Amino acid sequence: MRYENKKELIVKIIHFSIDWVSFTCSDCSPTDIRTFRWAVTALRFAFQCLKGNNIFKISDHEFLNLKNKVSCCMSLLISHFQRRERFRYQIRNCIGTGSFGTVYDCIDLDTGELMAIKEIRFPDVNSVVETNQQVKEELDVIQYLQHSNIVEYYGLEYHKDHVHILMEYCSGGSLENLIRNEPITEVSIIKQISVQILEGLRYLHSKDIIHRDIKPDNILIDSKGVVKLVDFGAAKIVKSKKTVNGANTLIGTPAYMAPEIIIGDEVTTKVDIWSFGCTVLEMATGKRPWSNLENEWAIMYNLGISNQRPSIPENSVLGVDGTILLKDCFIRSYSQRPSAEELINCKFFQ
Repeated sequence: MRYENKKELIVKIIHFSIDWVSFTCSDCSPTDIRTFRWAVTALRFAFQCLKGNNIFKISDHEFLNLKNKVSCCMSLLISHFQRRERFRYQIRNCIGTGSFGTVYDCIDLDTGELMAIKEIRFPDVNSVVETNQQVKEELDVIQYLQHSNIVEYYGLEYHKDHVHILMEYCSGGSLENLIRNEPITEVSIIKQISVQILEGLRYLHSKDIIHRDIKPDNILIDSKGVVKLVDFGAAKIVKSKKTVNGANTLIGTPAYMAPEIIIGDEVTTKVDIWSFGCTVLEMATGKRPWSNLENEWAIMYNLGISNQRPSIPENSVLGVDGTILLKDCFIRSYSQRPSAEELINCKFFQ
């Protein structure tokens, strides 16, 4: 690259950093917790771009504009810290348990709105470092996710012996509660729920994130009937396009677990597709996959050694196209298993 072109590129990057700070201050909601995170990132980027002699590459007008916008950003950050100090809520009922924590509903005492709180306790002093790492790994996944089919993250609070992760509350409860006593008999409802699960998975997989614990317990429904994926305690960010470092650790629920996890093979986004198939099967039958087996060891034996797949009943409410979808989800070779994108466009949803 010629010196002149490199110099022009540096100037363009500097201008971009100023525009980013300006956008955060002028065009984003000042009360949204996401604006707080964006402001921090924008300021860091601008600081890196304007270090050293680069500050002299902008005009007096641009410097004055940057000064005003940085001041605005700092006011925004301070307001968020002050808001967190005033943040008050009352925990009500336990609504479920998830990976590494218990979930409660609570009321925001300032707004009257309902929220969900995932409480992660430190069992003892020696477990603080390990638990903090688990919290960090979950937050690394969820804090930047923005999708209508992913539960929204609000914030984090540290206490003496526990951590609170504040999240969106879904009044419709879990899919597990919906199908606990009987299957869903209307295929149109199964389709509506299934395609929203796939939309959430398509978004996650586009961000190179594997959920690793897709099951009815971790699928919530809000007051408008929108399906939300929740509980990212087992999720992993893909380190390469092929697999995940440490992802073949035996984490998840055996009844919904893909065979490659059991046998210690490479773990990719396709493990979520197998689990999705198990979830659809349970919606249609009202029974967990492998419900005919006595325990989880028998399930893992069938998955890992005997090369079996969950039994798909004949003449189910899913019909021929739904049965084909399940068979595709349960292809044992993960490289041959379809992606979320391909399943969304399959004949079952047309």
